[in-house]
Amino acid sequence: MLAVAALGLAASLPAAGFAQDARTYVATGDGGRYVKLIDPKTRVVGYAPPAVQTFRGHVDRLLGQLDAMPEVNRPPSGLCHQLQSWIEVSGAPDARVLGGEVGVMRPLQYLNGRCIKTNNGLVMIGLNRTSDIAGRNDALVADAEGRDGRHWFVLTPDVERSGRLVLKRNQRLVVALTRPDAPLLVPVSAERYVTERLRQPAVETAAQAGSEDRITEADIERWRREERPRRAAEMEASLKDVAASLTPQQLAEIRAANAQGLELAEQTLRDRLRLQAEADARGRPRDPQLDYWRRAAAEVRGSNLPACLKLAGYVETLDLSGACPSGQQVVEFNPAYFDVGRPGDLQLLTLVTPLQADSGSEPSRRAIWEALDVERLAALVR
Repeated sequence: MLAVAALGLAASLPAAGFAQDARTYVATGDGGRYVKLIDPKTRVVGYAPPAVQTFRGHVDRLLGQLDAMPEVNRPPSGLCHQLQSWIEVSGAPDARVLGGEVGVMRPLQYLNGRCIKTNNGLVMIGLNRTSDIAGRNDALVADAEGRDGRHWFVLTPDVERSGRLVLKRNQRLVVALTRPDAPLLVPVSAERYVTERLRQPAVETAAQAGSEDRITEADIERWRREERPRRAAEMEASLKDVAASLTPQQLAEIRAANAQGLELAEQTLRDRLRLQAEADARGRPRDPQLDYWRRAAAEVRGSNLPACLKLAGYVETLDLSGACPSGQQVVEFNPAYFDVGRPGDLQLLTLVTPLQADSGSEPSRRAIWEALDVERLAALVR
């Protein structure tokens, strides 16, 4: 059983882009103060019907466990509880497994026999959802090695052992029930980390160079040969309609002003070329962080050491002693954690509750959280 003091958990809808079948609002016991909003989905694009049916069975079992709990189905006097589910494509990036969420919410109002304004989460259970544990906003390195959605983290779990990971994130307590035969998080090697730290500035520099509006002597020559005569001809063509109404002196002044403008445009191009050459000659200032990564690259090459951050100093450095305390090791979600041959199986459960709920939600939140049969839930993960 789990006990923890807690904070309000805002309800979150599934990410846009996941097609959802219509959920039906069903009021049940206690004068309609216990309601259900269940996702009836039986089809998910890209997944075979047997996989969706298997996953649907896991969702229904979790719903059944929660529905049978008096702490869920008998809300305190004057309060509402809502049992809900979503089935969606989630999981880890490229995991190719089905994912979803089952949870108990607290609607904030009971009006005319109906619970409304559902925005307080009490206990949420994620199915195959790594996003409950860490996401892009938590990443030390986002989209590592140029792979979208593959992030590297430094996490500080309270408990980390086979089959169990407990940590605090965004004012929530997260208990991850994992497969005992595969680690959910794996260390990033120092060699990969340093290589990535060197790659990112190179990519940024290349992108910046590609976006700079640079100029060459050939560009100026082309302007003089093609653009300047074209603009002069356009000006003469525009004068044909008004030449009869102008004096010879006025026409001469207009042509002189246009020629002066063309000279100024060419001089501007030459000034840009000169300033560009001066900037190139000065070069970029030395970056002490980049200098460190270049030195470290030779030290860690072929070493098999984990990437372990030193937490002091202006320049980010690595502890290469081989002993890495918790909260300093760089990790990533194990790319091989999810068995893609079992897309409908329950391979990860995340139990999420606020660390400090509002006074109206706390009694319900605490009662439900403490009544969860965590070992029974863990037995569903395989």
